[in-house]
Amino acid sequence: MRLLYVSGTYYPAAGGAEISMHTFLKGAVRRGYDTLVATSLEQKGSAVCSLEYDGVKIININHNTREEELSKIVDSYKPELLITQLMWSDIALKVANERKIKSILRFCKIPAYLDISEGSEFSPTSILVVSDYVRDYVMKNWNRQSIVIHPPIETENVISQGEDRIYITMFNPNIKKGGDFFREIALRMGNHYFATVSGWDILKNGDKTDTEIIRRLCESLRIKYTGQKLDDISFDGVKNVKKFSYTSDVSKIYAKTRVLCIPSQWQEAFGRVSIEAMVNSIPVVGSNVGGLAEIVRGGGVLINNSKDPDEWVQELRKLDDTEEYERIAKKGKLYVEHNYDYNAICNKFFEVINN
Repeated sequence: MRLLYVSGTYYPAAGGAEISMHTFLKGAVRRGYDTLVATSLEQKGSAVCSLEYDGVKIININHNTREEELSKIVDSYKPELLITQLMWSDIALKVANERKIKSILRFCKIPAYLDISEGSEFSPTSILVVSDYVRDYVMKNWNRQSIVIHPPIETENVISQGEDRIYITMFNPNIKKGGDFFREIALRMGNHYFATVSGWDILKNGDKTDTEIIRRLCESLRIKYTGQKLDDISFDGVKNVKKFSYTSDVSKIYAKTRVLCIPSQWQEAFGRVSIEAMVNSIPVVGSNVGGLAEIVRGGGVLINNSKDPDEWVQELRKLDDTEEYERIAKKGKLYVEHNYDYNAICNKFFEVINN
């Protein structure tokens, strides 16, 4: 089977959505599928027109001529199935429908306003979602059935040996993720060590938002672009916070992490870092939002009033007690063992592909 994956962001896989699809596509190559990725390589300053990434073939498309170039690729490659998500999903689904090619939209971000209702020019053949929360969102907004397939996390690659677990850690400390609340929590717990890890590197230019990439993403999802930014919250002057740069080897971060804090202020579609931490027997304290709540409710500590720093401080201080710490760490580990199976997730994905 010939698979064509289309998205404006892919290489190098940095965000959770990109990492998940790259994991699936690596698996497709191993299973013998003829697999091609059409994406933009320009944002990372690459001058190449094509490359191979972990065995996955990638071809470059210019954003400004994406519909024309994608149409030519489809006509020459003749995919039996087109898969898309996020940036360029509008154009990918339109081209697939025009040529009567079966398509899958992987729905992994909320909110989104692209019309994927039955019969629209952007209507996918099938819809994959990352959580029950997103499944309900798709049904409510477009009256479409969807299939829940959690993000594939190669858990053996994130397990650490735990060098010196001293930090209460937060990934991607921007406004949407609750970086300002994390800063306030750190200020109120001056006798604890905190750490932040830069994230969403593919959407940034250095430490600042790549506004052109954000504009393109909003355009593809029919979200009004109003100058949205992803710049991280400044922790200058907060002496008990250590800042770590983005790394693809998150096991190094978990080796130093005592507690994972996820103070998100938007409707998280899933929350892969919660699974990664639980695999490492690291307690997770997270907001009661979106798909994230489905995981944390079962394996961690859920903060119902996520806008109240006092509630965060209260729950985090409870983990200073060794017995309580071990109880939550064990709870998370057991949750993953009973509810998250990487091989089952990949098998389900390919069952959908084959059917």
